[in-house]
Amino acid sequence: MLVLLAPEVYGPCVVFGNGKKTLYVEVQRAIYGLLQAALLWYNKFREDSEGQRIKFNPYDPCGASRMVKSTQHTDVFHVDDLVNLQPKNAVVN
Repeated sequence: MLVLLAPEVYGPCVVFGNGKKTLYVEVQRAIYGLLQAALLWYNKFREDSEGQRIKFNPYDPCGASRMVKSTQHTDVFHVDDLVNLQPKNAVVN
């Protein structure tokens, strides 16, 4: 659509890869700062995590935990940062 609107501006940015047209552009504003982008990331992260038997805290949606060899591991995250907390004597495979 951008190429149709301004072919002289966006036409040179089109490349072909695997038989498909791809348009590379530079974003003027941080995409990760958008609320919608954060929500999409959270939904994808949660879906992937729950697929690995990680249980999310019903009172704090930015906290999750799982049991590994009878030891609780806790994940805490905010925006795109993730911290995994585990006991010092925990054995991880």
